[in-house]
Amino acid sequence: MKLNGDAFRQLWKPLRLRQLPGGSHLSQTPSQWENPTTNTPSILQLQFGPWGEDIPGDGLEYCGPTATLMAIYYLYNNNFTQLAPAAYGGEDDKNATNLELVLGGLMQTSSSGGTTAGMQPGVWAYLAACGISGNPKSLASSSKPDLAWFTSQLGPNVESDPDVIVLANFSVGWFQQQGTSSTYKRTGGHFLTPLVVPGSDNQLVLNNPAPSTFVKGARSALDNPQTVTVSPIPADITLLNQEGHTISDPTSYSQVITAILGPDSGTGMLAVITGGSAWSIPATDLPTDGWQPAPWQLSADQTINTNGGNLTVRSQLQGSFSLTKSGPGTLTLQQASQLTEPTTVSGGYLGSQQTDGTPFGSTSMIVSTGGVLQFSPSGSATIASAENAASFTAGGGAATLQLAGTNSFKVTIGGYNDSSTPNIQREPGGTLLIAPGSGVEAFGWQSDAQQVFVAGKKANLPVVLSSGMVAPWLLGVNNDAASSASFLTYDSSSGFQLPTATSSIAVIIADAKSDMIYQVVNLQTLDAGAIQVAALQMNLGGIYGQGTLLVGSQQSGDVAGVILNCALLGISTLAFGEAEAVIYTSGIIGAGTVTSVIKGLGGLTVCGPGWLTLLGNSASTLSGTINVNSGGLGAAGPGATGSADISVNAGSTLLVAAAVPGTVTVQQYGTLYLAGGTVAGALTIESIGSTSDLPGGTLQGYGTVSGTATIGGIIQCGPTVGLITFSGDATISNESAFYWQLQSPCDNGTSTPGTGWNALQFLTPGSSIGADGAVRIFLDFSVIGGDPDSGINPTFWESDLTWTIATFPSGATPNCSMTHGNFIYTSGAFCVCVTGNVVNLMWKPGETEWNWCYATGTARGSVRPQESCSAMRRAADGV
Repeated sequence: MKLNGDAFRQLWKPLRLRQLPGGSHLSQTPSQWENPTTNTPSILQLQFGPWGEDIPGDGLEYCGPTATLMAIYYLYNNNFTQLAPAAYGGEDDKNATNLELVLGGLMQTSSSGGTTAGMQPGVWAYLAACGISGNPKSLASSSKPDLAWFTSQLGPNVESDPDVIVLANFSVGWFQQQGTSSTYKRTGGHFLTPLVVPGSDNQLVLNNPAPSTFVKGARSALDNPQTVTVSPIPADITLLNQEGHTISDPTSYSQVITAILGPDSGTGMLAVITGGSAWSIPATDLPTDGWQPAPWQLSADQTINTNGGNLTVRSQLQGSFSLTKSGPGTLTLQQASQLTEPTTVSGGYLGSQQTDGTPFGSTSMIVSTGGVLQFSPSGSATIASAENAASFTAGGGAATLQLAGTNSFKVTIGGYNDSSTPNIQREPGGTLLIAPGSGVEAFGWQSDAQQVFVAGKKANLPVVLSSGMVAPWLLGVNNDAASSASFLTYDSSSGFQLPTATSSIAVIIADAKSDMIYQVVNLQTLDAGAIQVAALQMNLGGIYGQGTLLVGSQQSGDVAGVILNCALLGISTLAFGEAEAVIYTSGIIGAGTVTSVIKGLGGLTVCGPGWLTLLGNSASTLSGTINVNSGGLGAAGPGATGSADISVNAGSTLLVAAAVPGTVTVQQYGTLYLAGGTVAGALTIESIGSTSDLPGGTLQGYGTVSGTATIGGIIQCGPTVGLITFSGDATISNESAFYWQLQSPCDNGTSTPGTGWNALQFLTPGSSIGADGAVRIFLDFSVIGGDPDSGINPTFWESDLTWTIATFPSGATPNCSMTHGNFIYTSGAFCVCVTGNVVNLMWKPGETEWNWCYATGTARGSVRPQESCSAMRRAADGV
């Protein structure tokens, strides 16, 4: 629900913010904190975009981050302004969305399994990043909190002359009655924000990220705060955990009682309180004049997944442990790191506000799978500079060193000076792009140059080939709009710089030599024969003809380089021999099209922001592994990818418009887009993490998978609606999520699957959807302008509707279990049911999930609204 301005102002009418002397700092600790009930904003986990679409899994499993976010804003409203950039601004607040994403990443919240063991470490990490002092003694946690625990822990927030302020959350487990017995089995869980204990009638006041889980029909931010009763579990009740094992001493647990929860509610649902956490933050951490962020002393290796958000670490990182930056988004260090173990960037950006010295510390640096190391150097700076102990590694996938700004600078990489250990190393399939802020022309010896050096001597330095360039897995990237690239050379007096290249204006391709870096800037034709060049860079030009162009040494273990800066490579044959080929494409649409037959036994690595489109038939000539590191690879012609196996790495896309015979593996954050083509080999879509923040790979579009398919990630419509057909056995596991998109106001009566909406077709009886647990289905009405409650297309939603979303072979009994994602609407109800060999999505106006889908039993695999939040477990007590 979106609040209009008047409703939002009414919601926040009680809010009073203390004015800060001097604009941003307090001069002393207040005599009492602001009232938690009126100063904790109501934030719903589904309100980040329409139906929560700005959050992974539409926010359905993000009750943990949302409960914590509300508590953080309470602290902000008490002038702990280092915890958020501004006060909460309502449903469209982009800062709040950013914090929700960051918290979800720090807590390792799964879009399918919710928040489990990562809750407490995630909150600690966020507080530490903001410069809050503290240690484990500052955390009071309980696996069986009762009302006395809440009273004690929340006390400082309402008492006079407080020494601390408390950030708290707690969890309940949903327990479903088994038949008419007094036995209840756990089915899921939920996190909430406790506010105050009023002191009467065993009540607790709280904010609920999903208010309808406690109060039927409560779906608005205006439905918080909620007042509930807390009481012990009665002695005659038996509790079972999710595995069906009896939980010992159930009377030691407390429960939340509301009109729809409790033994006497008639709903058969209990909300058992299964955990509580309360962080006591010293009042001395108020950002008064002279306040400095406390150091973040790591006690273990630390992973920070920014999860598509941006986080600035105010504190200085210290300790004998490593840091890993993962996931999309940006992590920025405000102070130079003092960690002594390696730093890894395995996704998104790791930046620093430091401009010289050791912005990222002196330890080894590993950048991989789409990671970017970024800062704006000014003067001299070093990366991975620990003497004879640190180096820079381009890991598997794409790696980028982005040196922003136009200042002159000198950046030195590596710390080895032993004449033998390379200071820049490469893992198989890795690529490293160095992008100076003023473009590659700024490299060199001149006084205003942007210089990048490598420390050491002899084998510590990059190897310069006989052609005068370094191996072409290491390239320079320009600052133009297309991010065009160039080969690099290295000189110990000037660092990296542009090598000497031979222009096609000076030498036609027929006269090119094997030691030339050949730069094509016009149209060239090779009608017959074979010509070999050391490397090929094409800037707006093209090569045609029936000849053969050999690039690189053709030797096993070597790398051959091709750069396509908006160019067409139309020669008959492009040969790499036994060498690995690296092809970079710039970011201009159509930047790289290759119609040639590609001959190569060493595989192909694709990098750059643009699309490489392959049209030639290389079915019998291209083998090895194709790594799609960044940008996109289009398999647009028959046999375009040869017999090679393909790995679609983070941040990249494989488009299949023809047949791909090899195996295809879509890694985390990677995408396979079927554009009418066929994947004939085995297909694997990496899984959404059930207990982690891994998002899985993505399958989208329309086409055929004829090989065995194992899918654990996201299936969605993509740019074009259609039908995905599985002619081989397909297993869609319970980690998966299916996003259904309606293209127009239509259903089975007026349109068909694959035309009016995206759908799946299975041609073998051995295929299954959710054989190991229900697969979630999410509904997307963005194309038609609004969902059933939006008031758009009202006549359409007044009728019973049916859409076929999956079919199995005639006569087969589908092995199918699907459950709802964002199915809760006020104007009617959706459900998923199986009829014969068909799986249908159904809509009935004027009904609710409760009395239609559940009461009639037609929604196979569906779960009650209370079960829509995370299935949080606590191994310590068996709950």
